[in-house]
Amino acid sequence: YLLAAAQADGADTVITFGGAHSNHARMTAVGARMVGLAPVLVLTGAPLDPPVGNLLLDQLAGARVEWVADFGAARDARVEQLRVELAAAGRRAAWIPGGGTTPLGAMGYARAALELRAQCQAEGFCPAAVVCAVGTEGTWRGLRAGAALAAWPVAVHGVAVATPAERAGFGVGPAGAFFSEMAALLGELRGDLRKRLAP
Repeated sequence: YLLAAAQADGADTVITFGGAHSNHARMTAVGARMVGLAPVLVLTGAPLDPPVGNLLLDQLAGARVEWVADFGAARDARVEQLRVELAAAGRRAAWIPGGGTTPLGAMGYARAALELRAQCQAEGFCPAAVVCAVGTEGTWRGLRAGAALAAWPVAVHGVAVATPAERAGFGVGPAGAFFSEMAALLGELRGDLRKRLAP
């Protein structure tokens, strides 16, 4: 969804960030290349020589990797420098937050919840809960929205994989406003859906 939005906005480059071995950064890099966009990754930590894991995949995807000290001021300053640099070179860059965590970005996980529900029903399995990792909250919020949309009576629990200090750098807005925007994107503006999504 986010790469399609970048294309629709006329971007030729996408910038995103994450940890040194970020799955999100790697998926963005590969996905961007698949649709003809140039990926720029702003990662925390220090380069590994030789690169391994997701860093190797980032390199194989031809991503430009920039290293910063933290998810806060250092990252923001480097991203702004990159935007200025790319604009001066005649490039149009789209910004994708860490984890792709926006109401539009979480739509993929809303659809995943619908798919998971259908698979469970096909197997005659009625789970009481779905558990996922929580870094930027995109997976958790998207799964919760999808479960609510489908009126699927399953609890969606998140297990934090980032410290509060790390999560503060993600800049994710309040859950209530996030879910309201997701509801609008899903075309479900009924009060019952908003009630189920209330934090």
